[in-house]
Amino acid sequence: MQTGCEEIGNRLWLISLCALILAACCIGLRSPASAQSSPTGQLSLPDGAAAYVPARMPRTPPPLLVLLHGAGQSPAAMIARFQPDADRLGLVLLAPRSRGASWDVIAKAQMASQIGPSSLGAAYRYIGSPDGERIAAAEAGLAKLLATDPVRRVLLGFSDGATFALAYGTDRARAYAAVIAVAPGLAVVPARPARGRRVLILHGRGDRRGDAAGCGDSTP
Repeated sequence: MQTGCEEIGNRLWLISLCALILAACCIGLRSPASAQSSPTGQLSLPDGAAAYVPARMPRTPPPLLVLLHGAGQSPAAMIARFQPDADRLGLVLLAPRSRGASWDVIAKAQMASQIGPSSLGAAYRYIGSPDGERIAAAEAGLAKLLATDPVRRVLLGFSDGATFALAYGTDRARAYAAVIAVAPGLAVVPARPARGRRVLILHGRGDRRGDAAGCGDSTP
């Protein structure tokens, strides 16, 4: 589903928008104390996750942008797409990897839709999953290597990753300042939604594989 991302605009516009959200999230809040020296460049983390730490960062712990790939994509591709902008803006990037070709919640919802309407309720309600645990493990692995600013953590997903970002990132147990979903499909809602979570959904009107008008429908 590359067309959805291409029609929204180039990565510079998108990452600039993310930077504005990151900056807005910290208004009136104090960043933690200055972080100790940390590794820079490409980093490998558990479960196939990847991270990127720019060489030039602010003196205080930097903001973190967590990237969820689309179906059939890889963490490395997500890192490569945003790396130039991370260098320019001083963002740390983290890209977890799903266990399968896509995120498990999407597969569960698709299977339920084939069985029948009676099974759709639970499939479209997120209460946790192995892929969610993989994201948490990737974040914990990165935290062992360097400190990031907890009040400037944004979750961004593309395509299937956007669907999962909306489910996982809007759960009250997750401390994201904002969630950005680029060309999501199914609407999988958390069982315990957070209040006041900033959410931005972007979708190209000319996307041939995912109609923006039907994006987010939670029932057939």
